[in-house]
Amino acid sequence: MLLLLAGTGEGREIVEFLEKKGIPYLATVTSDYGKSLMTVHTEKIKFDPEGLKDIIYEKKISGIVDATHPFARVIKNIARKAARECGIKYIRFERGRLKRHKGVKYVKDYTKAIKYLENSGLKAFLTIGSNHLDKFIDKNFAIVARVLPTLEVMKKVMALRLTPDQIIAMKGPFTRELNRAMIEQTGCKILVTKESGERGGEKEKYLACNDLGIEMVTIERPVFKTNIIVYNLEGLDRVLRREGIGYDE
Repeated sequence: MLLLLAGTGEGREIVEFLEKKGIPYLATVTSDYGKSLMTVHTEKIKFDPEGLKDIIYEKKISGIVDATHPFARVIKNIARKAARECGIKYIRFERGRLKRHKGVKYVKDYTKAIKYLENSGLKAFLTIGSNHLDKFIDKNFAIVARVLPTLEVMKKVMALRLTPDQIIAMKGPFTRELNRAMIEQTGCKILVTKESGERGGEKEKYLACNDLGIEMVTIERPVFKTNIIVYNLEGLDRVLRREGIGYDE
């Protein structure tokens, strides 16, 4: 049985692929939102090293396909290590990157993004999710944060004492036009996002900023090195066949 670490749009596509090929699998997520993206039964798990290894042994997992978000660094490291310790293959399903655009400020991490905003003093439209939002609080620049409209996220945001004027709770995808309208409506003069690729709406954000003549700050995707990385379903199929995972079960 294959263990699929899902919670993204790619995870849903991989499930459809596995169903079509008749490959037995267990799909898992770590949040209710991730579960809502799936069209089949998915188990929500608490992601820790020992818990993951227990699943591998109990379910007789023969390989892991990791289709979690590009910025899910902790999960990726735990999954890779668990696979190695259990003697099974770890396959990273990586989301494609966009080509770099002129006029975009690329920074290595959240700290660099904050420093850039502090130097600019501009009101920032944050599209970075909620996990690192606390880092941007009580600085010398104003913010508006666009986050998912889930109870878990809203509790986190309210704990930061953001006002209603600082919160847009909405689920994407967001078009170029909608991004532009939100930026204009909130009076923001700079946008901050993560290098999450076209599926993550990075292109539409860039186009909206370009329309308005404002700058976009992009936090670069963390470097993650592992032996097997695939970028599409064809590549995944080749690896599964080569490694003898799924098809002989």
